[in-house]
Amino acid sequence: PEELLVFLQNVLAINPHNERAAEWMQATKTLISKTFVQRGIKASNENRRDFAGQCFRQAVEHDEQNEMGWMWLAFNADSIEEK
Repeated sequence: PEELLVFLQNVLAINPHNERAAEWMQATKTLISKTFVQRGIKASNENRRDFAGQCFRQAVEHDEQNEMGWMWLAFNADSIEEK
């Protein structure tokens, strides 16, 4: 998916109005985001909190609408301010 994302970014740089590339880009970002959440949950269950936090941050960077990513990011946070 990461290579596909780079490819789609190149397509959109050449033709920003390519609707199919834009749709695929969003779908790919959503897939990557879900993958990061899964990795983060596994890391959290293994008490690897730093890595889990990185995964959850990357998840919401790829898809700001990923509610599970936000929820786990807050759950994994150390302070109230972070939550």
